[in-house]
Amino acid sequence: MNFFAFVQILGRRWWIVILSLVVVLGSTAFFSYRQTPIYETRTTLVVRLSEKLGIKETVDSLNALDRRSIIATYAKIPLSRTVQEKVEKNLGLESGIMSNQESSYLIKTGVIPDTNILSISVQGPDRRLVANIANAIAEESKNYVEEFSDIFRLKVLDRAPHPSKPVRPVIQRNLGIGVVLGLLLGVVLVFLIEFIQKLRHPQSETLESESKPGLYTPARSNKE
Repeated sequence: MNFFAFVQILGRRWWIVILSLVVVLGSTAFFSYRQTPIYETRTTLVVRLSEKLGIKETVDSLNALDRRSIIATYAKIPLSRTVQEKVEKNLGLESGIMSNQESSYLIKTGVIPDTNILSISVQGPDRRLVANIANAIAEESKNYVEEFSDIFRLKVLDRAPHPSKPVRPVIQRNLGIGVVLGLLLGVVLVFLIEFIQKLRHPQSETLESESKPGLYTPARSNKE
């Protein structure tokens, strides 16, 4: 099939492409705007040495801090039930709102590569509450470390701000995908209908080609 035939087929059934685009784009917009916006914010903490250490203890502690297992251990503290229960109590939240597996608030921690900096991120439907939870977890984690360790301390580096835009759904991206899918679906439907019609009426194409005028070729004379 050449390009001219391709355009001709689409031209005959252009309304199918438009209808498909409207249906897919409308459905995408409907479900995107009905989704609950999810916001995300982040706070960071630095793992440092206590100021009460002597010179020898400081050197030994710095060598120990180079072992990534210590940083990884501190990264688990914000996820502990002890810290989360204190945060829920201090913020007046429902018990288990963060630790429940079906909770709408997701808490993640991590270590920034090649640093002694911990990252705490919180996702949830309330943009103010996610920031309050992240900052409260950072404070409770800092207090918890001070209670059981005389060597290491946690210090808040950056407090979590109130996010202004949700991380999902991304309306513009969803609508763009809807446009592409709508157009592709419309083109596929057009050629599917064309294919089905040719299967049901195989003689129509033959009759159409025969009805077209051709070049006149004069018959040869018998005398030749």
